Amino acid sequence: MTGGLWESQEVFRGAEGPASRAVLSWALALVALVPAMMLLGGSLRPKTCWLRSLAHAVARPKWGAPLVAALVALLMSGALTARHLPTPYIHDEFAYLMQADTFAHGRAANPVPPEWRHFETFHILLQPTYSAKYPPGQALSLAAGQVLFDAPITGVWLAFAAACAAVAWAARAWLGPRWGLVAGLMAALHPAFHIFKPFTWTQSFWGGGLAFLGGALVLGAWRRLDRRAAIPASLALAAGLAILAITRPWEGVVASLPVAAGLIAKFLNDPAGRKRFLLRVVTPVAAVLLVTAAAVARINAAVTGSATTMPYILYEQQYAAAPVFLFQQAPPARWNEHPQITSYHGGWSRGIFEKQRSPKGFLAVAAFKCFLLWNYFPGAYMALVPGFFMLLRSRRMGRLSLVVVFGLLATLCTCWTQPHYVAPAAAAFFLFTTACARRLACCLKNRRAALWMAAAGLLSSPVFLTFGGLILPSRSRPAWADERVKIIKELEQRPGNHLVFLKYAPLHNINFEWVYNSSDIPSQRIIWARMRDDAKDERLVQAFPGREVWVLEPDRGVPQLKLREAEGK
Repeated sequence: MTGGLWESQEVFRGAEGPASRAVLSWALALVALVPAMMLLGGSLRPKTCWLRSLAHAVARPKWGAPLVAALVALLMSGALTARHLPTPYIHDEFAYLMQADTFAHGRAANPVPPEWRHFETFHILLQPTYSAKYPPGQALSLAAGQVLFDAPITGVWLAFAAACAAVAWAARAWLGPRWGLVAGLMAALHPAFHIFKPFTWTQSFWGGGLAFLGGALVLGAWRRLDRRAAIPASLALAAGLAILAITRPWEGVVASLPVAAGLIAKFLNDPAGRKRFLLRVVTPVAAVLLVTAAAVARINAAVTGSATTMPYILYEQQYAAAPVFLFQQAPPARWNEHPQITSYHGGWSRGIFEKQRSPKGFLAVAAFKCFLLWNYFPGAYMALVPGFFMLLRSRRMGRLSLVVVFGLLATLCTCWTQPHYVAPAAAAFFLFTTACARRLACCLKNRRAALWMAAAGLLSSPVFLTFGGLILPSRSRPAWADERVKIIKELEQRPGNHLVFLKYAPLHNINFEWVYNSSDIPSQRIIWARMRDDAKDERLVQAFPGREVWVLEPDRGVPQLKLREAEGK
């Protein structure tokens, strides 16, 4: 595994900062005008009305709009990486890739490597097994890409394409066939999913595509079950809930509360149909969720030794110095012999938690979270705001807005927020945004004015992304990422296997983490390990005999490998 920190592909290396982000966003937003032009073709010149006919032809078949949305999503994802596949650069991504490699080799967990203290790193358990701390969903999608195409990132693309198809499928039930096509294309072409670094969902390994898919399935099934209790819709609901359970369980549960309330209300208000509801909705959903719970329990038992203890919880118990939720009490500070790990948990994480304990600090961080999410999602569609006010009286659309609100509240309760945290509610956002566009198109007498309003909203995205780029952190690929790739290539060209000790400086940047390995450490050619003291280092060398042993000091100028024997002289 190779890494960068804040870049995900070479194609954008020469275009950093808010201005270039705005240009790329503008290009995608311009493309996103096409479906709006198709649907408002009646206000265009006769020569262009064929666009409207084409939109009708695509949207009419049940799977037409989902198929087109999925293909566009795949083309966008692949086109952005035509020159260079994304590389991991954030702690979470390395952990997901290690977990994916575990699943790809048919294991739920890995044995603890010899002298495991040398391999301690962020988001990785080393006791009682060697495993990542995360729920299995994202890693399973990466493992599928690794097994099928020998490229884990393809699993991310497939999950995102499926999510866009599910958005089109859900929007067909809520808004009709033509607007289902628009919703699917809006999701597939949304600029932030592709270029909002480092939070892209298609060019990173921690993306939110799979949770996005789960949320879309839940919403599409909800609307169909409102009309008629049918087993296919029930299975879609169960699949969506299962996906949320193995990707973003907390946010998935909270965002699904309005759905659960709506279905319970339907059950209570229809005494004649209760038996049918129990047989065709409750039974299939319960069966699928029981199977999911059993699978998760088996993974938990393999990783932690207890079916009811999640790896995430165990990792927090071993390392964390700050709770996951703001309403929890902070655990006691934990010391680790590696200063970087202590600094990350006891310094950075604990500091963010403590800052939010006061009302002033909480409001400041909450405002930043909302600003980040605003730039990521609705900032590109400002001109559709009038449609929002037109929908305030719509009870049906109000239920969608509740899903968005609950998803936002769920992430505001946690110490940290990233855009993929709200992925379970992202489908509701796109459905609601499309509903705003539809209401504008229906209510405005001059449809050309509606078209221009939609165009202004889409073309305003560069302005908001530029403004956001001046405030939000935007970092280009740091030198250490290129140096890590260079060193890996250098060692791969040498014969034999290698063991590299990392000797960090006292003030080493905790974001620049080199010590990540595959799921089977003894079998990999290059092993990365933390340097401890001479006796412990020697025991690690003896545990992995026959390897060239190197020392790397990444904080001393340009990182260079030195043979360990030479260093000792």
